[in-house]
Amino acid sequence: MRCHLHLVGPLGFRLDERALRRAGLDYWPLLSWSYHENLEHFVKEVGVSREIWCVETGGGEPYHRVKYSRDCVLVFGSETCGLGQEDMVSLGGRRCFIPMMESRVRSLNLSNCVAVVLMEALRQCGQFDLV
Repeated sequence: MRCHLHLVGPLGFRLDERALRRAGLDYWPLLSWSYHENLEHFVKEVGVSREIWCVETGGGEPYHRVKYSRDCVLVFGSETCGLGQEDMVSLGGRRCFIPMMESRVRSLNLSNCVAVVLMEALRQCGQFDLV
């Protein structure tokens, strides 16, 4: 199972070569990725018939209790405002969250959230064994 990164605009960052080099993303050419102008275009390409999990604070199942399929899609909103309720409904309404140990901490940053949930989905799908 190889992961494909879908970036949905508008983005809060640039994807030109200079910006990617400055961010230290020397592995960018190795990624499989697509850019979509907006959520509507993303839904048209991916389709809502696939298992889509919206990862959002305060709703649904804890991410580690979800049973992920090999072709599931994980959707993360922006760090500042997350995913809107209307967007989650248009994506099928499945929601999961990362439990926080400290009630005063709202959430982790976006890259950490993606790493945590993606690694669990890959683990469940047999992509690697943890010792």
